[in-house]
Amino acid sequence: TAVGPILGGYLTEWTWRAIFWVNVPVAIIALVLTFIARPVTPTRPGRLDFRGLVLISGGVGLVVFGLQQTQIWGWRNATTITCMVAGVVLLVVFGLAELRERQPLVDVRAFKIRAFLVENIVLFTSMMVFIPIFFFASVYAQVALGDTAQDAGLYLLCFFAGFAPGVQIGGRRLDKYGAKEVVVAGSFISAVGFFLWASKATDLSLRHQWYYIVIDGFGMGLMLGPANTDAINQV
Repeated sequence: TAVGPILGGYLTEWTWRAIFWVNVPVAIIALVLTFIARPVTPTRPGRLDFRGLVLISGGVGLVVFGLQQTQIWGWRNATTITCMVAGVVLLVVFGLAELRERQPLVDVRAFKIRAFLVENIVLFTSMMVFIPIFFFASVYAQVALGDTAQDAGLYLLCFFAGFAPGVQIGGRRLDKYGAKEVVVAGSFISAVGFFLWASKATDLSLRHQWYYIVIDGFGMGLMLGPANTDAINQV
């Protein structure tokens, strides 16, 4: 009963502080490395597919809006269902319309490539876990563990302690053996890490969780890079 008032009063401030302390240093490092690397990006003139833009924006927007409103309206609410169904219909229309475009916003024909399709499913599923976990982990660290915003950033840093070496190993395995082995292994390790992490969340102690968080981060790092890289290489 005490969690509701705490979340209502301090969630926004705590969450943004945690995001700041985790993301700002990483962004600064990325900008410096980009400046050093000086990547060259060739450009080609083309026509923007406004029809495709409207369809995919509307489709994704309605689906996401419907999913978000299930917490307020419920899953059986007619408006909730209508939003999600209409969003799916727009996305289907988007896919069909893109097949007839000379310069499509998204070349949906690429999904005929089996490896590209499978790896996009893997990436879509993993992102459903990867992105929200930082929001909920920062709230958990500050509300359940009683950490400050800075300490919540350190809590999330445990994840990247495994993620960073996982990315390095995953990239090397991709170069030598291809994507299938490393993506499957990374997905399995990550799933085990999430399961073990969740089983220790009720202990309300970082000491009982950190190594499972590292395992989870390692698995995600192992599979995300190779899945993304190979999907792009397929097309």
